Amino acid sequence: MSIYKRILQRILAYLLSNTRISPIEFYIHHYKPSNSENLQAQIDFIEKIAPLIVKEPSITAQNTYIHLLTDHLPSFDYQQVEHIINESRVRQRQEKVKRLLIRHQLLCRFLNN
Repeated sequence: MSIYKRILQRILAYLLSNTRISPIEFYIHHYKPSNSENLQAQIDFIEKIAPLIVKEPSITAQNTYIHLLTDHLPSFDYQQVEHIINESRVRQRQEKVKRLLIRHQLLCRFLNN
């Protein structure tokens, strides 16, 4: 790894841990499409950020991030972005249930042998 890359990683780690911007806010600004008029770029952007927002335990913070996204995306309103976030939430829960079910099945097989 180059020294330049290591320095940037240290700077990023410092900014994320010692400044007022949250990691999700950083990623919103980092992944924001350069062409804000491109609908597909906006969709990709929301789909990339949605799983991060879903992991945020605070509903108030989630709502703030949704508002922040709608401020950056001219083609979407709050309800549309919230709908995409909710779909991401459902997908994550389904994946979690699937993983737990697989673990349970493996444990049952192990105990039966």
